[in-house]
Amino acid sequence: MAESNPKRTQTAADKRKPSSGSAQDTSADPVIQPAGASAANTAFKLNDQEVEKYLISGEHSGMLEDYFGEETYRELSKLAQEASVRSVRGGPRVLIIPGIMGSKIGKKGKIFDDTIWIDPLGRLWLFWGQSAGQQDGRFVDAAGPMLAAVARLLDVELPVFSELHLKTSFEDYLGLVPRDLPFLICDDPLRLDWPAEERDALEADDATRWLTRTLPAGAHMRPEGRNHVLILWPYHTDPVPEVFPFAIPAEYTEICLRGMARLLPALSAYIERLPKPYVDGGYYTRTAENRPLACPLPVGGAFVHGALSGFGIMASSATAELVAAHITGTSLPDYAAAFDLARYDDPGHVARFAAWGDDSQL
Repeated sequence: MAESNPKRTQTAADKRKPSSGSAQDTSADPVIQPAGASAANTAFKLNDQEVEKYLISGEHSGMLEDYFGEETYRELSKLAQEASVRSVRGGPRVLIIPGIMGSKIGKKGKIFDDTIWIDPLGRLWLFWGQSAGQQDGRFVDAAGPMLAAVARLLDVELPVFSELHLKTSFEDYLGLVPRDLPFLICDDPLRLDWPAEERDALEADDATRWLTRTLPAGAHMRPEGRNHVLILWPYHTDPVPEVFPFAIPAEYTEICLRGMARLLPALSAYIERLPKPYVDGGYYTRTAENRPLACPLPVGGAFVHGALSGFGIMASSATAELVAAHITGTSLPDYAAAFDLARYDDPGHVARFAAWGDDSQL
């Protein structure tokens, strides 16, 4: 979509360059830390099938030992070799596919048995589980932004979607933001202030015209550490596909600064000489009413734990406890139905959240 990564007309801000010999690097290009950046980049670039093959065969053992560490490599190699010759697992297990990237390698079927997973830091994990219906196995889909993709392996469509949320941080080298400033949220829609020449250029281009329109509420910031500032503004909340790596708009930091300068005008000083920012982010995976899913799936032995959007740190312990109660068959709390997929079978519930309007998502 054009708005998710607008092709920006070069403006005065794009043309600004730091003076030679400046102690501050004021480039506006985002600095993005690559996942898995390490001395073992060669191993990191291996595809799933190659990693599994080499763990089983012992090929490239030195490279993989450097990547995983000698002890971990031996353990993973042993597990991979055993998994390649055994088809039956003993004992009930709970298999949780964790994190942001979902399962990477697994035995094909409704539910993966032996799963090798590469996390966002490039670390490889091997999980052993067993399929639903075999020796009373259990499976929990807790795959973060890949929640819907994993559920489709079970032929289940989940009512979830993802939004891309970013944040930018930079050094407050002018000392403009007090260190004791509280968490600052702008709960009003904003129109950005642009010089007349820039506004005309943005207005003339279909891809950038949105920058001259009213943008949604939700810009927020706080001081970070000794001399940094952290700003977040989800001005794009359209559903997007979950892809890695995701594109980061080059103008994100400038837009955030211009927005927060409406509340803290001193920040305007940085618009003329943008500090070098660190920009990162991730997907907020959510339901339409922004309430998590913590319940059984309509497949025997399978459960879901996800769609915690931007509040997983605060709520995930409670929702995980709810899923555990479903798995173990213990008594459920009286609020369990509020997090069950069955709520979407209630026309009254669907009508209520459709009328809510703003869901206060930051």
